Amino acid sequence: MKRAALLIGLDNASQFPPLKAAVSGAKSVGEWLAAEGYQTTLLTDENGGAVAVHDVKAALKSIVEKGDTEKLVVYFAGHGLLNGLSELWLLSDAAHDIDQVIDVSRNVEAARTCGVKSVVIISDACRLLPGTVSQSRTSGAMIFPAMNDYSVDVEVDRFFATRPGMAALEISSGQGAGSSDRERYVGIFTEALRDIHIDPDATLIGPVTIEGKASVGVLSRKLKSLLPHVVDGRAQDKSLSLRQQPQLVLECGDDGYVARPTTSKGGIARKSASQLYRHTASLSLNRSILNDFSIPVPLRDEASFRDFRDRARPPFALLGKTVGATIIGKPVASAFSPDVEVGVVKSGRITQLRVRDDIVSIISVVARFEDGTGAVIGIVPKHHTTVMVEPFGISNVLFEFAAQDWDGKLGLVLDYGAMASEIATAANFGMFPESREDAQAFASSSAHFNNPTLTLYAVMGLVEVGLRSKISSLTDKMAWSKSSALFDLCLHLGSWSVDAGPFCPLLSQTWAFLENDMKNLPDNIVEAGRYRQASLWTTFTAEGMDLIERAREAGELQWQQS
Repeated sequence: MKRAALLIGLDNASQFPPLKAAVSGAKSVGEWLAAEGYQTTLLTDENGGAVAVHDVKAALKSIVEKGDTEKLVVYFAGHGLLNGLSELWLLSDAAHDIDQVIDVSRNVEAARTCGVKSVVIISDACRLLPGTVSQSRTSGAMIFPAMNDYSVDVEVDRFFATRPGMAALEISSGQGAGSSDRERYVGIFTEALRDIHIDPDATLIGPVTIEGKASVGVLSRKLKSLLPHVVDGRAQDKSLSLRQQPQLVLECGDDGYVARPTTSKGGIARKSASQLYRHTASLSLNRSILNDFSIPVPLRDEASFRDFRDRARPPFALLGKTVGATIIGKPVASAFSPDVEVGVVKSGRITQLRVRDDIVSIISVVARFEDGTGAVIGIVPKHHTTVMVEPFGISNVLFEFAAQDWDGKLGLVLDYGAMASEIATAANFGMFPESREDAQAFASSSAHFNNPTLTLYAVMGLVEVGLRSKISSLTDKMAWSKSSALFDLCLHLGSWSVDAGPFCPLLSQTWAFLENDMKNLPDNIVEAGRYRQASLWTTFTAEGMDLIERAREAGELQWQQS
């Protein structure tokens, strides 16, 4: 079995500002991995060239279809966006053709059936939010061939150059004035990833198997804590105002790696791993409840993390007393349900949506905010839904028992709010999940709670790291899901109830699975999904809400999955 790498470097993407280190970064990584024994394929826009989706698909197909690859690295350097939970890579003509975009998140799922045991995706690209309406409705292309090989448990590791919402930086390499402009710039992340394999600290090295032979490698799990500090330190060395912290989402075991350690003639001075680890603190959830599940947060992020978490947590004074919903953060212009009558009571930035208390299945409520954006709210029997809305979209949704069903559950209601806001914040910061262990730990710890929000967050974590098969054992314990189920759960379980709701995904993540797992969702609803804000929970742009209204007029909001 061999190792293969596909390197993509694009300095130019239509109307976007030109980059200076994407092509050189791809070439540099290609040379490094080739020296490591990888068979490499390089795609760049050097010398006025262009790279299109069909070029990338053809290159991957030629690698995967041979069936003799044990490790595949896909490296991209260029412009990127983060639309909801969708990581987007922009190819040469992306500004003029929305089909010239690669959706990393969807391709992670496609890679799971490619038959290659280890897939490593390395993205040296920004993860900024879309800046225009056309960018916000961008969905991405699939590049992995449909191999449908389920015989291999594929592990997909993701190395992102920066955290969600942040830029991936290029800096001057300090070379002389005689060098070309592009040669004098490097991507901080790419350069650091290469350098960390040169004369690495001994604590980073461990046994691995390469093409059937025992060897040693720089272990990915060791890099997870170290690499963010190395990259951020290099940014700070350039300017105190610069920040960049990579994010590693790992599914590999302890023997996961990208390359072996190498040596330099003079050696490289480097802080030890133990010195760098001390910069990480843990903000822990209620330990007595969640069995020591915790979220590591870099100290310099603590203030912004806590601020976001506090905003995402519904005020206890506003917890619902009846079956219905409360929307906090954006004034609601209008609301309706295709299922029941809805009463709307508005008070500034807080809106109460009232329905009858005796509903027996999940209902859909469409709420349009005064700025034209909006959302589809799910109301679960015997529960009140609280929706926390930020300017960028919905940050958190809490399903808690309606007051008439508290009966000694008040402490649990408070715990639900604390736990949900913590996970919502971690997910918005790109800190959850960062490994299969993270996802499984949270799913295991939250399994005994009979709460739809925690179930959805657990499902989100399992799906993100390729553990959809674990969802059924989680939901089997949820009493509320026996009589009816939320759309997202039904889709991932492949089991639909006539009482399932609401009529579209609640989580932005779920939209990536519609194409493969659903065939009869009405076109207007599918198209509305392309007009979403970059938020954890589905929040439609004004154009998306117009399409939902069109679906209402066409009688499509009460569709049923066959």
